Amino acid sequence: MRGLRLLLVTLIRLSEKDLTEGILNMPTKRDASLKHSQHYAEVLLHADQLYEKGGIGIEKGLHFFDENRRNIEIGQQWSADHAEMDEDAATLALEFPERGANCLYLRQKPADRIRWLQKALQIAHDRGFGRAEASILGKLGLAFQEMRQFPNAIEYHVAQLKLAESLKDQEVWAEAACNLGIVYDDLNMLETAQEWYTAVLKISDKTSNPKIKERAYGNLGLVYIKQGKFSDAVNCFEHHLRLARRHGDLWSESNALTNLGIACMKLRQYDQAGGYFQESLVINKKLTDLEGEAKNWSYIGSLRNELGDLDGAVVAYQRRIELAQKMKDSRGEAIGCWNLGEVLIKKEKCKEGIELLFKCVEYEKSVGDPAWEEDWKTAQHMEEICNTQ
Repeated sequence: MRGLRLLLVTLIRLSEKDLTEGILNMPTKRDASLKHSQHYAEVLLHADQLYEKGGIGIEKGLHFFDENRRNIEIGQQWSADHAEMDEDAATLALEFPERGANCLYLRQKPADRIRWLQKALQIAHDRGFGRAEASILGKLGLAFQEMRQFPNAIEYHVAQLKLAESLKDQEVWAEAACNLGIVYDDLNMLETAQEWYTAVLKISDKTSNPKIKERAYGNLGLVYIKQGKFSDAVNCFEHHLRLARRHGDLWSESNALTNLGIACMKLRQYDQAGGYFQESLVINKKLTDLEGEAKNWSYIGSLRNELGDLDGAVVAYQRRIELAQKMKDSRGEAIGCWNLGEVLIKKEKCKEGIELLFKCVEYEKSVGDPAWEEDWKTAQHMEEICNTQ
């Protein structure tokens, strides 16, 4: 019996020791969160690497990102929240936007991208990582452009340009110059935009990034469209399309096709325009690019309207509105309502058409769009004409 008691005491002591060591070796909440964030930072990088392979890799990469998006977001949030007091978390907060640059650009809303990027910018600057800081400055400028906050966009792009000059990095300089061209195009300062794009094309062959020339040609083509130089625009978009296909970049190819469709429509080459829009739509659906799909349906609506196919225009604009609602894109929905309203009035469905015009005006007024008063007068005038008829 005494031997049995000694054995039991020994086992109890061993169990207590194992338990104590087990508790000491258990991962802390911080360790578990760090491991989770590190894993999903790798997942994000893998998604972007798939995307960069081009072709079917783009579709696979975006699908892989979508499957893991929630955990990726949780990982980034933890790293951002703990960056001030945890070096490992700070490193991850810096890396998250860079690891998934392509997927995040296509999947995140600009406001969410800005939040990630501003935290990363602070860390890159504090650590003296000049090239990372330059890359992040450019991405922030693009996000503010999408939100039409042009002074902020210019501020970030100019900062990127100056940093590129100090680093003697032509590739980053070309990227910043191209982005500035986009802002000046949006501001309708077309000659200034054209100067930036031309400067980029001059040095594009000296950079290691083949997509810089692709972007410059595409953006220069958009300037030519605004200037009424439609044949020059077609030439630029054809260059853009060839380069996008060579690089296997489906998203860029889709943009080039859409822009070719717009230019051909301006030249009254309607069959070619329709074909380009349809080719672009196929890619939109492959990539689940709802925004691109919505824009293409809008252009198809304009094309059908111009050809007098009002029923086809109605279908296209209705599809455009449905996609805007799905994306919770109030501005896109308002534009679609205005376009559909005009077509319905042509079809003598005046009541429905006028309601849609005023729906667009209500949105413009609610967001302080200066166009709302002029559009309200137009809608009111159309209503008076309909009532008279």
